Amino acid sequence: MGSATELAFFKEAGWSDADIMKLYNDLKGRIFSRFPDAFFAKSILDSSPNDASFEASIDYWILNKALKPDHKGIVNNYLFRGKKWELQPQNFPEWNADNSKVFWIFLGGKEGKMPKILYSKEETLNFNEEDLLECPIDGLVIAEEDLIKFIKDFAAIPAGASNRLIYDNTKIEKVFNKNLQNIYSHITAPDIEPPEGLIWNKIKDTFFVEIDKKNHVYEFYRNPREKRYVSVDLSETGDTASVAVSHPELNQNGEIIDVVDMTIPIIPNKGRIGLDSIKFFILDLKRFGRLNIHKVSFDGFQSSSSQEFLKREGFDIEELSVDFPASPYLNFIQGVKTGRVVSGRNIYLKNNLKSLKMSSTKGGKPKVDHELGKVENSIDANDCWETSSLGFNAKDVSDSVCATVELRKKYFEGVPRYIYQESYIETNNSEISLSNLKKHSMKLKEKS
Repeated sequence: MGSATELAFFKEAGWSDADIMKLYNDLKGRIFSRFPDAFFAKSILDSSPNDASFEASIDYWILNKALKPDHKGIVNNYLFRGKKWELQPQNFPEWNADNSKVFWIFLGGKEGKMPKILYSKEETLNFNEEDLLECPIDGLVIAEEDLIKFIKDFAAIPAGASNRLIYDNTKIEKVFNKNLQNIYSHITAPDIEPPEGLIWNKIKDTFFVEIDKKNHVYEFYRNPREKRYVSVDLSETGDTASVAVSHPELNQNGEIIDVVDMTIPIIPNKGRIGLDSIKFFILDLKRFGRLNIHKVSFDGFQSSSSQEFLKREGFDIEELSVDFPASPYLNFIQGVKTGRVVSGRNIYLKNNLKSLKMSSTKGGKPKVDHELGKVENSIDANDCWETSSLGFNAKDVSDSVCATVELRKKYFEGVPRYIYQESYIETNNSEISLSNLKKHSMKLKEKS
């Protein structure tokens, strides 16, 4: 028999969701391999819920998969849940003596709203009933000290997502259009390799069509003449660096949407990222890719030399923070939720978006942060779209994408010259793939 307790604490200590799930599966597998038919050869999982919103998390498995029958139609797990005051009423004497001595909690979660304590029945009238939790007055002091922990440990409600910026994961999935090109996972750009052309040579065949092979003239595969916005989130070791590019288009309702041209996570891969390769890449986008780059932003981290280099090459550069103040991120998230941000598939961007949460500075001002935990950015990591941990507990890539959207909002004037269509890229009214574009060196037809 084996028992695992308080797996939520494992997450707080830096374990990833994949690590925790593997630990529990190994425990069950070890028991079953020795005693497949013994009735008392069981595993017990005893834990406060943490966050059931991630498909790879142990909480998601418990609440959504554990009670599903196996191939023989047998349910192999027993799930028992309960609020602490229901299971141990003797520990709540005031409430036990008078059930009217209560307070309420607005559980938050939706639209990134934070949980909130409500002290009177009148306050609850401003909220939907399904978003409220009635609690015994005995727990008020504990709730006031740490509301998130109270919701998890006393009410048995997965509260890890209660301050998430995007509560509905289907909104995140709708961002990604399989007909748009992107880097699916990541690339490397080690500092031991010459920086000139290092990134360009790795991505050019994904995004660009060589329309003149003799003179090596390239054109971006989609709407090549629109103004582009580029943002860089730098890192050397440990964290992931990211370059994002986007441009505006019009949807069928005449609203501006932000089409993400590329998200390029650059991982250190047990070494150091060559920061110079990023500045040369931006120059290559203009020089070889002939992109009409309107504005470039950096997050400020070790970017002075890159900024000065690109300014000398004629780029319009600025430093831009998108998480504090939080307004750029909140505007970006609203675009994600309403379908006005679209991108090709990138696993880092997807999981970054799932990790975003509202936090606050030491002075109590709101800022955008990410969930705490182990960050996976290994070249050998699982990159399955449904189960990969790449990009969880981080926001490097979403920061760079958010910054391109903010640049567009600040500096784009006029009307986009292209109309976004979800179905596919169209040329001469026929559907074609990127490979056909390369094969025939066909220019894309502009739409206005």
